[in-house]
Amino acid sequence: MTRDDDDSIGTVTVLATLVEADDPDPDDLTTAAEALRETLADRVDPVDRGSDGGSTTPLGYVTFAVPEADASLVEAATSYTVARRRTNVFPLVYDCERETLHRHEVPRLKGRGIYRRQARDAERLFDV
Repeated sequence: MTRDDDDSIGTVTVLATLVEADDPDPDDLTTAAEALRETLADRVDPVDRGSDGGSTTPLGYVTFAVPEADASLVEAATSYTVARRRTNVFPLVYDCERETLHRHEVPRLKGRGIYRRQARDAERLFDV
C-alpha cells in the first residue's frame, strides 16, 4: 500500500495484491476483486484530503499470475467494472508463458486519468 500525488488525478492511495490460485476462473477473479474492493474501502477514507486539497482516490490492483491465460479469465479481468463505491479496482492477468500482462485499455472518453494511471502502475509492477 502506498500513497502519492498524480498530476492528472490528484492524491491516490494504491493497494496491490497478488493472488495465488491453481487454474483460476472468472468467478475466482471477480471474487478476489470484490474482496480487494472491500479491503480498499475499509482502509482508505476517500474524503481524506490529499496534498492538493482534493479527496484521495483509492486504487486497487489484484493480479493473477497464471501459466497460460485462458481467454475467459482475460475477458473477466478486462471487462470488470472498475469504479464502484468510491473505489477503483483493476484486475490484472499476467500470462507467464507468453510474458504478457493483460490490463484495461485507456478509453478515449471520460475517466482516462484513472486508466492511464493503471497502465503506468501495471508497467511499474511488472516492468513490461
